[in-house]
Amino acid sequence: MFRKASVVLFSLFFISCSGKNMNDHLGLWKVTLDIQGNALPFLLEVKNKRAVLYNSSEKHELEYKVKENEIIVELPFDENYLSFDLGNKSGFFVKKKKGEEDKIKLFAQKQKTGTSLFSSTDFHLDGRWKVDFYDNQNNLKKIALGLFEKSKVSSIKGSILTKTGDYRFLEGEGESNRFFLYGFDGQMNFFLNIKVDGDKFEGMIFSGNSWNQKIVGTRDSSFSLENPNTLTKARKNIVDFNAFDLNGDLFEFKKEIKTGRPLIIQVFGSWCPNCLDETLFLNSYMKENNKFDVLAVAFERTENLKKASYLIKRFLKKTNTSYKFVIGSHDKDSKGVLEVLSFLENHLSYPTMIFLDKNHQIKKIHTGFSGPATGIEFVKFKKDFDQTIQSL
Repeated sequence: MFRKASVVLFSLFFISCSGKNMNDHLGLWKVTLDIQGNALPFLLEVKNKRAVLYNSSEKHELEYKVKENEIIVELPFDENYLSFDLGNKSGFFVKKKKGEEDKIKLFAQKQKTGTSLFSSTDFHLDGRWKVDFYDNQNNLKKIALGLFEKSKVSSIKGSILTKTGDYRFLEGEGESNRFFLYGFDGQMNFFLNIKVDGDKFEGMIFSGNSWNQKIVGTRDSSFSLENPNTLTKARKNIVDFNAFDLNGDLFEFKKEIKTGRPLIIQVFGSWCPNCLDETLFLNSYMKENNKFDVLAVAFERTENLKKASYLIKRFLKKTNTSYKFVIGSHDKDSKGVLEVLSFLENHLSYPTMIFLDKNHQIKKIHTGFSGPATGIEFVKFKKDFDQTIQSL
């Protein structure tokens, strides 16, 4: 049955629960975030040793703990977590960085195993769209690319791409040309309310407790964004910089990294979902091609070096990543990318890949990342990446 997303949330989820059963927390939960009065649902499965967050085609295995009558689930980015009371089924999605917390209300409800959240009866959103974003003063803020398609389970899936990255996995449903799309991965949280009229659509996109913009789409099978290989420039081709290793010791690029093999410098943040997608891609590619190295330079949103190192090590463990990581800065407000990587002229996006040849001369810089949620654009990226590696 199709469900409108902007219904009143609060009366639906206060189902009594004694909390006395030690296994009350186990099972499949439908968790709903209150995004400015709009319901953003996702599935959370709590098992004996791990919890699993399902976001469209991706899943995150998570650690959790039960404290008295509350379940607390550690999320993959920053120090974010979910918590809710097993009695009244209410709680918060907490975004925590640099010691500050931003809380979004949530409600939880037990589901039967195998539950699917979305089933669409309308697929007019299917296709390729030029998407304009407008602020509350109706000023055009950015132009993006929307890619949507019918999934195998009769929902609408896709993503929105900008020149600096994508909105990752979005999924939802439609009826009578009205579409509701959702995405939550533990960091990014998006609710889209779209009305399609022929080859046009108009709607709103919401995130968090306050951010929202109007979006207007035009169906355009030939529309593309700027070439991501032309956006970030280098001041000089010689690479040299200092950072910190994960033990807190000084890292000097020219002393630590020897020439003789091509190298990718990955401008990275453990808080960045697009960086996660890029890292998983690099891990997969390097299993088949070990003729180049990767050095990730992390810029962390934390208050100290120790916490930055902890978050990176946690990321490496969860993603089974073995290439080298160093810390460029542990506080985005105190030392930026261009101060650390002073050979760059500009910096637009996390992630950014800097391709170096065997002599460690810069040959190419790729801005942002079109991940697996972008379908055909991800396929194009993989082809371009492979050609670049072969040319090095």
